[in-house]
Amino acid sequence: MNKIIIFGYKSFLQKNLFEFLKKKKFKVIKKKIADLKRTKCKPGDYIINCSINNQFFYKDYKKKNDRNLAICSYFKNQKVNFIMLSTRQVYKPGLKITEKSKVKPINIYAKNYLLSENNCNKIMGGDITILRVSNVVGFDSGKKKRLSMLNKMLLGIKNKQINLDNSYNCLKDILPVNFFCEYLSKIIKNKAKGIINIGSGQSLTLLELAKILIIKKKNVFIKVDKNILSTDRSYKYNIKKLYNLSGIKFTKRDVINELLKIKKR
Repeated sequence: MNKIIIFGYKSFLQKNLFEFLKKKKFKVIKKKIADLKRTKCKPGDYIINCSINNQFFYKDYKKKNDRNLAICSYFKNQKVNFIMLSTRQVYKPGLKITEKSKVKPINIYAKNYLLSENNCNKIMGGDITILRVSNVVGFDSGKKKRLSMLNKMLLGIKNKQINLDNSYNCLKDILPVNFFCEYLSKIIKNKAKGIINIGSGQSLTLLELAKILIIKKKNVFIKVDKNILSTDRSYKYNIKKLYNLSGIKFTKRDVINELLKIKKR
């Protein structure tokens, strides 16, 4: 069996992927990005990057800040399979987004990822899988400098108030982390290449999500401030390509059941 190496030692996705793939009997190891130049691979091995430089969120693209590019540059002649985790924010928002939908990054973060995709593609040729990932959610007790959408809500529950901006009523393609791991394992087994949108194909508004997470007896309040502006809008994936690759399709009830598990934790 080919080896799978996952970079991103403190990453929420890396932790979940590592545990999931290990249970599925994949040969998987985890690495810090600092270990890159001491990492040895054989042809056919898989490299998954869950690590990101914080500069990607706030500053214009620079190659020195692109960890995907660093990985591709190091492994470019070793015939390994690189799986890059990109973002759905490279697309113009919509409710039937496919891999052929219009690319129109909505922020600096998405612009940087699109440039990273292009640069990595040039280096790796056909040996690359670009996953444009929707909102992955799951319980994460780790302390983060930059909180995810769900972590902000969990912190809000602790502080008795969840704060939402003007995008509170926008639909979001919500992908529980267990579903993400299942899809990725199928993508590896089927040796899928190219660009693949990876989401549940099911959507909830942020307001619906907040209400699912709140335990009523805790007296947590939701505060919507429509003056706090977000560039984001409603979006949902058409997951036909992902379904054809994996044979897996989740319902909205499946998504809500996973959210209820997070609520219990």
